[in-house]
Amino acid sequence: MKFFTNSDDVDTSLGIAERTAYGFGNFANAFMFIAIAVYLTYYYTNVVGLNAAIIGTIMLVSRCFDGVTDLCMGYILDHSKEGKLGKTRKWLLRSCIPFAITGIFVFMVPQNASDVLKYVFVFLSYNICNSFCYTAVSVSYNALMVKITRNPMERGILGIFLMVFSTISGLIVTSTCLKFVDFFDGDAAAWTKTIIVYSVLGLAAHMICIFGTKERIKDENDTPSSKSETPSFKESFSLLLKNRYWLTTMLSYTIYWMGYTLMNSGHMYYAQYIMGDANYQPTMANVIQIVTLAAMLLAYIPMKIWGKGTSVRIGGFIAVVSFALQFIVGANYVGVLICCALHGFGYGLFCAVIGGLTPDNLDYGEWKYGKDVTGMGCAAVSFGQKVGSGLAGGIFGIILGLGNYDGMAATQSASALLAIKVDYILLPLICAILSFLLMWKYDLDKKLPQIQAELKAKKDSH
Repeated sequence: MKFFTNSDDVDTSLGIAERTAYGFGNFANAFMFIAIAVYLTYYYTNVVGLNAAIIGTIMLVSRCFDGVTDLCMGYILDHSKEGKLGKTRKWLLRSCIPFAITGIFVFMVPQNASDVLKYVFVFLSYNICNSFCYTAVSVSYNALMVKITRNPMERGILGIFLMVFSTISGLIVTSTCLKFVDFFDGDAAAWTKTIIVYSVLGLAAHMICIFGTKERIKDENDTPSSKSETPSFKESFSLLLKNRYWLTTMLSYTIYWMGYTLMNSGHMYYAQYIMGDANYQPTMANVIQIVTLAAMLLAYIPMKIWGKGTSVRIGGFIAVVSFALQFIVGANYVGVLICCALHGFGYGLFCAVIGGLTPDNLDYGEWKYGKDVTGMGCAAVSFGQKVGSGLAGGIFGIILGLGNYDGMAATQSASALLAIKVDYILLPLICAILSFLLMWKYDLDKKLPQIQAELKAKKDSH
C-alpha cells in the first residue's frame, strides 16, 4: 500500500492520498445533500409552518425538471474542452462555490413574507440549488472517477471511499444539526446559521478533491479526428437507454434512494409522534450512519470474493429484511435501533459497491456501440440521488397532507399517524424490494476483463 500515486498510467494502483482526496468530494456533497434529505421537509413544515402537501408537490415538480438538467449537464461535460485541471475538475471548481452559496438560501425562507411569496421562494431557491448548482457539482464529481483510472478494482475502491466519506459527512450532520440549531437560539435563523457552517466546511473539502486528484484518461473527443464522431444529445441518450447494465443500475439506484430518503425524512416524525420523543431521532440516525460506515469499510471483502453485482444484491436483500422487521417492532425503542442498524448495513454495502458500477457500465457501452458518453452516463449517479430523493420528498409531503398532518399541532390525528407509518416503513420496503429485483441478473463482472482488454487494444492501435 502506497501513500502517493507515482504514475500516470491509466491502470495504475492509486495511493491513499489520492483516494482520500477523491472521497473528500463526496464528503462535501453530502453536507448539503444530507441536510436537505433529512431536515428540509421538517424545516418547511414545523419551523416555517408551510403546508406539507404543497411542499411535496413543489418537490415533485422540481425533480422532474431536475432530471433533465442532469442529462444536459452530462452532455455539456462530454462536449467541453480539456483545461489545465482536465475536464471534470474544471467544472467542479466552477460550480462548488455557487452550490455552497445557494444551499444557504434553501434554509433562509423569509419569515415575514406572505405564504404565496414563501412558496415562490421555496421553489426558486430549491431549484437553483439542486437543479443547477448541485447538478453541475454532482455530475462533474461522478465523472471524475472515470477519468482517474480504468482499473476496475481501483474504481470499486474509489466507490467505497466516496461512500465512506459521504457517510462520515452524514454522521456529522445528523449528530450536530439539532445541536447547532439549539446553540444558535433554536429559531428559523438558527437553521440558516447551521447551514452556513456546513457550506463552509463543504467548500473546503471540494478544494481538497479538486487539487488532490488527477485526470489520467484523456478525452478522445478532444482530438480533431473525433470531433465529427462526437454523439449528439439525442444519440447519447439513445445509447444510454440501449445499455442494459447502465439502465438497470440507474433505475435500481434511483428507487433505492427513494426508499432511503423516505426513511431519513421520516425519522423526526416517527420519533416525535409514533415513539413519543423527538430526541430519539439523532440516535436513530447515528446508528444508521455508524453501521453504514462499518459496512462500507467491509465492502471490499465481498466485492473481492463474489464481485460487485453479488455484493449489491446482498446489501439490497438486507435492506428488504430490515424494513419488513420494522412492521413487527413498531415503536419499541430497542427494536427500532436494531432495524436502523440493519438499514445501515444494507444501505452501506449496496451504495459502497454500486458507485463503482457506473464506470464499468459505460465501458460496456463504449465497447458495444463504439461511442464514449461518460458525462451523460455519469449523470445517472446524480440523477439517481436527486430524482430519487426528490420524488421521495414529494411523495412524503403529499402522504402527510392526505393524512391531514399539521406541523403546528401538539398532537396528530389517527390518519396523520398512519401517514407517518406509510412514509417511514411501507414505502421504503416497496422501494427496497424493487431495487433488489432490478439487480437480480446483473452479471457484467464476468464479462468486464475481456471488454476492457478489447477497448485498450483498440485505443492503443490509434
